[in-house]
Amino acid sequence: MNLPRATAHEVSIDARGLIEFLDAAEQQGCDLHSLMVSRDGQVIAQGWAAPYSGDQVHLLYSCSKMVTATAVGLLVDEGKLDLRDRVLDRLPWWLLKTDRSLVHGWWQDATISHCLSMTLGHDDDAWGRATAGAFDAAWQPADVDWIDLILRTDLDHEPGSTFAYNQVATYLLSRVVSHVSGQSLLGYLRPRLFDPLGIGDVATQTDSAGNALGFTGVHATTETLLKLAQLYLNEGRWEGAQLLSADWVRRARTPFGPSNRDPEADPDWDQGYGFSIWNARHGYRGDGAFGQFAIVLPHQRMAIAITAETADMQRILDLLWQHVLPAVDRPGSADSDALLAERLGSMSLLPPRDERSDVLGEVEEVIAGRAGLIEQRRDPYGRSGRFPSHWTGLRLNSTDAGWTATLDSAVLGGFGITIGADDWATSELEFGDRGTLALTSRGGWETSDRFVAEVVAIRTPHRFRLILDRSGSEPTFDLVWRYCPLTGPEPAALAVKAWG
Repeated sequence: MNLPRATAHEVSIDARGLIEFLDAAEQQGCDLHSLMVSRDGQVIAQGWAAPYSGDQVHLLYSCSKMVTATAVGLLVDEGKLDLRDRVLDRLPWWLLKTDRSLVHGWWQDATISHCLSMTLGHDDDAWGRATAGAFDAAWQPADVDWIDLILRTDLDHEPGSTFAYNQVATYLLSRVVSHVSGQSLLGYLRPRLFDPLGIGDVATQTDSAGNALGFTGVHATTETLLKLAQLYLNEGRWEGAQLLSADWVRRARTPFGPSNRDPEADPDWDQGYGFSIWNARHGYRGDGAFGQFAIVLPHQRMAIAITAETADMQRILDLLWQHVLPAVDRPGSADSDALLAERLGSMSLLPPRDERSDVLGEVEEVIAGRAGLIEQRRDPYGRSGRFPSHWTGLRLNSTDAGWTATLDSAVLGGFGITIGADDWATSELEFGDRGTLALTSRGGWETSDRFVAEVVAIRTPHRFRLILDRSGSEPTFDLVWRYCPLTGPEPAALAVKAWG
C-alpha cells in the first residue's frame, strides 16, 4: 500500500526548487541517500542514490525515538499507560536483580513524560556511563539486564528540572512498551501501525537480551519514514481511520519543559523538544544522526523523508528552507517535473565506472597484513574510523566479475566480501547471534599497486573503504569508515537480527 503519486506542479510546487536543493546538497557534500516529498498526501518526488534503492531498509538512528514514542502514544490511547505513570512502576522487576528500595530517590519520581521529553534529570547523554559493563573485554555480553546497569547510575537533577538529550530515556520507554504490551516493540506496532500504513519489513537492533534499543536501531524504508511523517501531518488519521489520537499528536509536537541548554545548538535544534520530536524553524521533525529526517510541515501541507550520511545535518535543513519552501505555491511546469524526475533518477554515491581510471590488475591473488595506510596517505576517510586492530588479514582473489576479499578477524573469524568491478556486488557478514550486516561493494585497481573498494553497509548510512597497497616489501591493507558509526568502528555492532 503505497502513497499515491503526483507531479510537483499538479500540487502547486515548482520542481525547480527541488532540483536546486538536490544540486546544492551535492555541491556542499551532504551525501543524500534518498529523498521523498509529499504534499496533500501525494508523493511528488522520490529518488535514491545508487546502490541504495526504495525497497531497502535503512538505519534511522534517532528517528527510532519517534517510532518508540508513537508506540507509547498508542498505549496511552488504549488506556494502558498514562504520561504521569512513574517509570519504575512500569518496568519488569521480575527480571531485575536491583533492589528497588535502593534506587536513588530521584528515580522514584521519573515519569513517562520525563522520558519522552528528555527531562529525566541527566546533565548529558548518560548512555555510555550508564551501560558500562554491558560487555566484557572480548565483546561478549555480560550476564546483566541493562536496566540494572542504568538504575545504578544516579540522576544528576530532579526529573523535569533540566533538558539533556540522551539515550537512556528512550531505552527505558522501549522496555516499558514491551512490558506493558507483553510484546516486542515491533510486534506491538505491527498490527496497530505498520500494517494499517502498508509498511513491509522493519528491523531493529537490540540489547544482548533481545530487547529493542528504542532510541536507535530501527531499520525501515524511506517510504516508511515518509508515512510516519504523513501520519503526524494528518493528525493521526490514515485513510479514514484514527490510528493515533489527535491529542497525542498535539502533545508530541508541543515543546515540553526546560529548553536545550547547549549554547552551541544549531538553529533547528534550539526551537524546543516535545515527545521525542524536535521543533524546527519550520514545522517539526524526527531526526537521526548523519542526516535521517522525518519532517512535518503543517503550513505547507507537506511531509519530507531524507536519509543521508553527513556530519552537518543543519546544512540539509538550511538548504530545504532556502530552496524548497520558496517553491511551494509557485507556478511550475511539466518540463520542470520531467527534469526533476531525471535528476532524482540519476542519484549515485559514486561516478559511473567509465569516468574512473581504474587499472584492472592481472594479479590473481594477493595476501596482505594490516597496516595503517590512512596514516601514510592523504585520504578523505578519517583515521578515527579505522576498524579495530583484531581485523588482521586480507586475501584478495580476482573473479570474472570483480574480486573476492576474505577478511580475517582474530576475534570473530573469517568473512568474505564480494566486490564488483563494473557493478555493485552484494554480500553479507554473518556475526552469529549478533545478526548480519548486508554489504554492497564496488572497486578496482587504481594503480598497479593500489586497490581500493567502496563497501556500503547498505542497510545503514555508512560505508567504509578497503585499501590494499603492494608497493612495499610486503602487501598491506587497511579498513576505515567514511564516518565512524555511533556504535563505534566494530562492524559487528551494526548487525541486525530482529525483524518485525
